[in-house]
Amino acid sequence: MKSRRDILKSAVIVGKAAFAWRNTIFCESESNDLKAALDRCAKELGCRIWYNDDTAPDILAVGSFIHIVDRRLIGEETWRYYVQCCNGSDDDIPCILVDDISDLPLPKTKFLLQLDLGQDSISRITNTIHEMKDRLNQNHPAAFRKHSLPSVQKKVTREDGSVNTKFDWE
Repeated sequence: MKSRRDILKSAVIVGKAAFAWRNTIFCESESNDLKAALDRCAKELGCRIWYNDDTAPDILAVGSFIHIVDRRLIGEETWRYYVQCCNGSDDDIPCILVDDISDLPLPKTKFLLQLDLGQDSISRITNTIHEMKDRLNQNHPAAFRKHSLPSVQKKVTREDGSVNTKFDWE
């Protein structure tokens, strides 16, 4: 049987997890320049970045307030499934496409921006993230604005060969 303290502690953890999407940026890109800029942006905003380094389509599972996606990395099949899920759920999370693909379907319910990656595009992406975060903060009570998360997700290989996800708590 759980003690009252354990129950309250787990409720606090669940409460923080419920707001985790407000402080998470999803990124599927191999651009080191973009990643460096996003790392700085996340630290400025008290956010974390979920870098999808696996083959798993975490874009559907990881809650975030913005998606940055290179569709060449997630593949056509996963992208089509993502579009279908977005359209079926009226998902309106903004998505910045960082590729030059023009023949794949786009979600009907999303705010979309497609950019070729260059220095101007990277600063436009970080400015957009700042604007999105400001809007989120304006629409939530002050008590929920201060929640911060680790800024960078890191995959760590254990001695037994298994992989664990850790976060940089700077």
